Amino acid sequence: MFFEMCLPMMTGMERVEQLRNLREVQHTLPPTFNLPEKLTQGNIILILVEHDPSRRPTSSELLASEQIPGEVENDTWTRNALRHINETSYRKKLLAGLFPKPTQLDMDRSKSDGIPQAHQPEPSSLDSDDDKEFYPKLRPQELNYEKRGRSNTAEELLLRSLVKNNVSSIFRNHGAVAVEQPAIFPFSSHYLRNYDQVVKLLSSNDDFLQLPFDYTLPNARLLAKSATSPRKTYTFGDVYRQVESGGAPRRISEADFDIISYDSLDSALREAEVVKVVDEIINEFPSMASLPMCYYVNHSRISNAILAFCKIHPSKWALVRDSLGQLHGSQINWSKAKALLRAPGIGVAATSVEELMRFDFRDLPEKAIPKLRALLNNETLESIFTHVEDFTRYLKNYNVSRKVFISPLSSVNETFYRNHLFFQCIFDTPKKEIFAAGGRYDHLIETQIQGYQPRFAYRQPRAVGFSFNWERLCASMARYQKAFVKAKSRKKANFESFDFRLPSRCEVLVDSPDRKILQSNGLSVIEGLWYGFLLWHFNLHLSPNLESVFPKFQFKKEGCLSSSTNVEIEADLEILVRANDISAELVIDTEADEASSIYNLVSGEKESHGWIVYIKQDGNVRVRNVSKKEETEMRTSELVVWYVCVFLLSHTE
Repeated sequence: MFFEMCLPMMTGMERVEQLRNLREVQHTLPPTFNLPEKLTQGNIILILVEHDPSRRPTSSELLASEQIPGEVENDTWTRNALRHINETSYRKKLLAGLFPKPTQLDMDRSKSDGIPQAHQPEPSSLDSDDDKEFYPKLRPQELNYEKRGRSNTAEELLLRSLVKNNVSSIFRNHGAVAVEQPAIFPFSSHYLRNYDQVVKLLSSNDDFLQLPFDYTLPNARLLAKSATSPRKTYTFGDVYRQVESGGAPRRISEADFDIISYDSLDSALREAEVVKVVDEIINEFPSMASLPMCYYVNHSRISNAILAFCKIHPSKWALVRDSLGQLHGSQINWSKAKALLRAPGIGVAATSVEELMRFDFRDLPEKAIPKLRALLNNETLESIFTHVEDFTRYLKNYNVSRKVFISPLSSVNETFYRNHLFFQCIFDTPKKEIFAAGGRYDHLIETQIQGYQPRFAYRQPRAVGFSFNWERLCASMARYQKAFVKAKSRKKANFESFDFRLPSRCEVLVDSPDRKILQSNGLSVIEGLWYGFLLWHFNLHLSPNLESVFPKFQFKKEGCLSSSTNVEIEADLEILVRANDISAELVIDTEADEASSIYNLVSGEKESHGWIVYIKQDGNVRVRNVSKKEETEMRTSELVVWYVCVFLLSHTE
């Protein structure tokens, strides 16, 4: 039938002859099928009349082949289109269509406030009638995703800065230096199990890329490509998660600390120092220090030995670890974990599940390791047990505050920490939420060294580190700050022991009833405060009454400040002031009503400054301590030295 559809025949005899020739073992098609537009049809006819039945295609094979064109708006057409994407010529056309060159109108609009921005969107402009044509394909979530973003009030930004500075200080105390990590890099197969959560991108150059999912893999990539690296590094940045509902990806602020070495000596000591850093971070913040927290420690080879002991096939180990990870995160209980392990997707035998339950415990190292030795009876693990014992001994020497438990079924991204020790810092509550996690990722670095092996023939980099969401610290400190303010107002004693105060956005506010005074004397006062740490080089004439106000210090007539004891203290004070520059601003730089003086107002803006300098009509100044509600009057020429001395006294008493 198909042959007759492709070859019109005029008479019945011609039809009989053509069909008879087609039945012959050695047959040929009429010359019509040699035409370019008939070649595909001729090939289909020849394979369908093949005398050997085994060489004839089935109907499904024929439909799946490239011989039969698919119908438009059909799944077959879609499959054919996807198959052709891999061909270079089609792929270039597809990318050109996906990434067209923008018109001048598009470029002008993209620079306007109407385009949603990641940090400061303008929702009002998005709702205008003029932009409705420009945003026909944007979803509501994309237009309103700023509601899910971070709040940018001055108090919250100051708190974030305080938390980040304190954590950075701990990192620097251990000798770490800040490093930049790539914001985008080629998609890694290590994230196949998290494929739906990874934010994936396709560039106009046909590169399959991703945004950072964590900073462990990017750091491993950098170490693999770099011949040298600082021995200790830290990173603050954002990692991303794909949002199922669409719109902008979810952004998580992550901090990462790593110790790099080029030998395997003292590996346990470096791993213990990483845990010590986590412990110091928790102790640094009062909102975290009192919470019940502990450390879960395990080793990848111990985990492998347990799964092998339970007679679970290695091909199922990754899925089993995922299920056990949910169990130890208290997302499920053992009854649900059994159901997951026994499900067809994993298919672990019932006896293997029962064996696994024998290892579901956590205990102190001195009890857990002998117990594991007795259960596994595996001599090949002796070096691992010794390594874990050394690690826990170093933790004791470091005076780590929180308890350390061996948890044989705990798991942390085995593709990263394969064959090495890993740990989790966990809130020791029924939910068992993870605060920080890390371990040694030498294996991950090895997978990234491909192509760079000659460079590391003798010095292959090794690394151990951890990462955590430092916004959790910001949230906990924000709650603590609110509780602290309430406790202070009620004079609660338990908060007095740690006087946590959010730093002022700006320390000094300069005010005056006359705007012209602000524009003249006010600028001089501001400049003097900005450069107050250079007062030792100023030739200021100080009045004698300053010596009576501050008898602890002696003032030289040329404006130099010296200690009454020795010159070394003077140098220390100079360093102290230089390390704490003075921040100041005019009242016109604030959001206060210009018609009113902030000094005479009881407003929230006033509370964001520690001091208010009020320039009077006669040129003198009145300084008010906002928190203590104390006032002092003096000449303008005395202000800078007076303020610095108040600062010095507060740090030397």
